[in-house]
Amino acid sequence: MENLYGWGSAGFDGRTLLQKLEKLALELGLPAVYTDTPTPTLDVMFLELQPQPLTPVPGLRLRLATTLKVGDTLTIERDQWAFDFSTSVAVPVEAVLTVSPDGDFVFTPPGAEQISGQLSVTFHTKRTGTDKFVLIGEAQGSRLEFEEFRIPGTVEVTWNPSSGEATADFSMKEAPMCRSLLTLTSKAGVIDSWYIAPH
Repeated sequence: MENLYGWGSAGFDGRTLLQKLEKLALELGLPAVYTDTPTPTLDVMFLELQPQPLTPVPGLRLRLATTLKVGDTLTIERDQWAFDFSTSVAVPVEAVLTVSPDGDFVFTPPGAEQISGQLSVTFHTKRTGTDKFVLIGEAQGSRLEFEEFRIPGTVEVTWNPSSGEATADFSMKEAPMCRSLLTLTSKAGVIDSWYIAPH
């Protein structure tokens, strides 16, 4: 990240990273606009992203352009994967999430509102027909493939009354799940297949 985008360095200005994020968002079919002003800005969906001056190195500032309500859900999906988002925390419009290179996440509300609760995020694959995802080998030969892959995560948002801010901590309360299949073949056809159970 530092070599490619300057993230984690004192000279980070956000331009290269925000332009890359704009390209990625557009490829995913999400509305995104990058503006190269003195303070570079990326508007994507309901977020405004800008570099945030921090000491000793700059970070990112994400401003919420709409209110997040308890029970809000969002799904971003393509033919072979989906990203699910849900919230059990209310976050007011204009709230700011500051992300620092050392991994700190801090929510700052625009007024006297308190922010606490959970955000849930899950990435999972989607099968089309009987096709599987080949990891190693070839589709018609000996191969290691998987039918389903799932990564669930939770962001715990904790209010700090003394600072008037909330900290956010990401964790995986469930282990990632991958249902895999090992298949061996010969010129005569399939020799055998073994399911590798998820843990």
